Amino acid sequence: MQTKRTDISDYVIHFLRRQDVKDLPFVFETGGRMHLSEYEKIAQMTEMECMFNIISEGGLRAGFSFRNGKATIYGTKPVVCFTEMPLFNLLEYNNLRKNPYRISDYGIAVKKKDFFKKGGRPVIYGLSPNNVFEFDDSAEQNPNLRIIKESILPLEEQYRYVAFQLGSTKNIDWTHEREWRIAGKDDIFPNIDIDDDFFRGLYLFDGEFFEEVIFIVKSRQDAVELERYIRPIQESGHTRSGLFYANIKFLVLDLAIELFNQGKLKKIEDLPSNVFYTFNYIPLSQEKIEKLHQVLEFCKLEAERLRKEYLETHETRGLYGWSHIVSWEADNPTIRYLFENGKVDIHSGYYVLKDTFNTYSQNLDCTTFIAEAICKILNEHYENIFDVVNIYD
Repeated sequence: MQTKRTDISDYVIHFLRRQDVKDLPFVFETGGRMHLSEYEKIAQMTEMECMFNIISEGGLRAGFSFRNGKATIYGTKPVVCFTEMPLFNLLEYNNLRKNPYRISDYGIAVKKKDFFKKGGRPVIYGLSPNNVFEFDDSAEQNPNLRIIKESILPLEEQYRYVAFQLGSTKNIDWTHEREWRIAGKDDIFPNIDIDDDFFRGLYLFDGEFFEEVIFIVKSRQDAVELERYIRPIQESGHTRSGLFYANIKFLVLDLAIELFNQGKLKKIEDLPSNVFYTFNYIPLSQEKIEKLHQVLEFCKLEAERLRKEYLETHETRGLYGWSHIVSWEADNPTIRYLFENGKVDIHSGYYVLKDTFNTYSQNLDCTTFIAEAICKILNEHYENIFDVVNIYD
């Protein structure tokens, strides 16, 4: 029944927005650290930069959604917010509001049932009539937060509360946003050794909870850039924060809007495959494959000769480390062939050639000498797509 209704979607959407620094407190505390809002890097990001950051960190940061220096999330738990508005209605809302600091054309959608399984819940609009709203005294210890007395609403549920008021001198009504929230629970700040809720978020890419993750972007070019950025991370199998084996899609909004404007579609579920960007490439010809293997085989023999040459004329003392022959050309047919045939590893966004040479030494000067020579052969006699990266031990 639900899938036939246009006012209900199987998805919830987290829409991105630009952070208005004026909304943040001038000074605020998170995780036992004081922050100056004007120096918050994330507050200066565009929507696409936020997308890249979400991929890099592995998920969505939880927060208190500050407005005019005050938290709009009640309680002590930072949250990640979603809406269950169908995509078409969300676009209408965006066009009406026309405020990139509140909503934009960029977002992330996940299945509602998956979000619920992870712990996401609809918000609570307003209190019962017999509950008189009162703040808890502990809120005075942190003036940036809003904490309700637990006798009115348990602290564990306060993150879901949204003020609601009709028929008085001041109407407060956000029910049109049909909001869902989840308290930050996943570690998406792995480099910070603090066990604190302020450094939690929603991890998106492990595939255990989320059947698919849809990145909603404005244009096809946005989708190309985002897919190109995420592919080596996805193919490596992990982000900075954990495993990466989620099913990722890229919804191009400009293409979807054309269908929406025809009045034929209203929901993500109804969108045809051609509004989702998918990376395609022309595979290597058999001739190029044969040449590649010939050059690689020559490089192995040449690397052994260079190793003996170096060790006969140089000492092996000095800095220790490794030199890798790499490529950043994730779209290149040769790199696609090497990846698909297990001949490259992925580190820090680049593709590392395997088994091309073995130095039998950790001396950085030796490995660099060999790697640079082999890289030159590959670039001159096959294709100029390789470089050398040194890693200190």
